[in-house]
Amino acid sequence: MIELIYNWQTLIGSFLGGVFALAAALIVASKVNRREEISSAMLVAGEITAVRVSVDALKALAVKDKIIAEEYPYWSSEKLAKLHPRLSTLFESSVTRLMPIDVILAAHLRLFCKIYAQVESLLDRLYEDYDHISKGVNPTRRREDILADSELVTNHMKLVLEHVDCAEFLISELILSRFWYLNRARRSCWKTKKEKECAQILIRDNS
Repeated sequence: MIELIYNWQTLIGSFLGGVFALAAALIVASKVNRREEISSAMLVAGEITAVRVSVDALKALAVKDKIIAEEYPYWSSEKLAKLHPRLSTLFESSVTRLMPIDVILAAHLRLFCKIYAQVESLLDRLYEDYDHISKGVNPTRRREDILADSELVTNHMKLVLEHVDCAEFLISELILSRFWYLNRARRSCWKTKKEKECAQILIRDNS
């Protein structure tokens, strides 16, 4: 009988030791995962905010310089072509790290990446045109093509800023907030007005 009790004690001790070891490993893994989420969120938020700030600064400068609406696309694209925020090499991997957290956040970040890549491609092409013009040399493309690309940049940047606004909000609510866990749990039951607006933007852009 004593031997049986001893064997059971050993078995229970081994079982509880395994449970505690597993719990400790899960806690450590959770903390590491949380730190990775926060660092990725801070990098992504910082870079998309830089894009928004650059556009806001241009709008403020346009008001100061009294740039009329008809001239704004050409004027702003020239400024952006020379100096616009470039996404870092870590941006794409950080976005990938955040995408499993929330499908709406993932969609806004993916659309931001897609549209901003198109903007950068247009700006690189416009940079050559504006560089020729600044040197007093005729650009290789027609003025109509330059103006069309300038309009595209302006229109694309409006979409970019919408996705930036929603991504900034969702990153703050779902990752950087002190109540991030509660916010994630709540979204399965009901969404705030801002969250619904961000979801509607995706429906509109995909329609």
